[in-house]
Amino acid sequence: MNWVTQSLSANKELKDFLAPQLFAVSKCPCGTCRTVGLDPIALPGREDRSGYIGGITIETRNHGPISVLLHASHGF
Repeated sequence: MNWVTQSLSANKELKDFLAPQLFAVSKCPCGTCRTVGLDPIALPGREDRSGYIGGITIETRNHGPISVLLHASHGF
């Protein structure tokens, strides 16, 4: 949740939005990436809009960088 909060705070439209506890509800079927779908929540001011809404990169010692990217789909 800290990663999600940090990612959203970089988006000026969503910087004051407090996301509820989120849960992964699906994963990408490709078997290679680690993309997950989160429990959909309505994003204020983004009705019917899709695309990138925020992200962060975490540098790890043993596994290299991990990118956490958030995308909206039709306002969720």
